[in-house]
Amino acid sequence: MPFVLKYYGVVRDLFIELDRFPTYDDLWEIVGFCRRYGIELKQLEKFLNDENRHWLAAAIE
Repeated sequence: MPFVLKYYGVVRDLFIELDRFPTYDDLWEIVGFCRRYGIELKQLEKFLNDENRHWLAAAIE
C-alpha cells in the first residue's frame, strides 16, 4: 500500500503507520486488508469523518 510509511509487529499485534490521512480509496484498501487477514475493523473508527461516515461505519460493524 503506497500510503504506508512503515509497519511492525509486536507479539501478535500489527502496527501500521501511514504517511497521510487515508483517502476514500486508501480506506477501502485498508478495509480489504483487514478483512482478508482477520484484523479487527473497530480500529478504523479513528478515521471516521462526515465525508465517509455513511459507508465506513457500516464497513466497520
